[in-house]
Amino acid sequence: MVRKFVAPAILVLALTLGASACSAADVKQSKFQSELVKKTKLTEKQAKCATDKMYSTFKQSEINKLYTANNSKDLPAGVEKKFETILANCITS
Repeated sequence: MVRKFVAPAILVLALTLGASACSAADVKQSKFQSELVKKTKLTEKQAKCATDKMYSTFKQSEINKLYTANNSKDLPAGVEKKFETILANCITS
């Protein structure tokens, strides 16, 4: 049941983070993690799980895009689905 709601959550996360992230520098894992906690309903544990998996799965350029995206169309191919899977696994574990 949780997976059904993860896809809309991705868009919300991307819009929430993208609205405040306008830096050209690489986003650090600690920054991404703290923003997930601050601007979403993820717990510290869930955000750490998500960023640990993101930073071991994605290239830094993909992470930067994910952090600054205004919508899912701003994401490189395949990133949205992988991010959805990561979030679903971290939220339900």
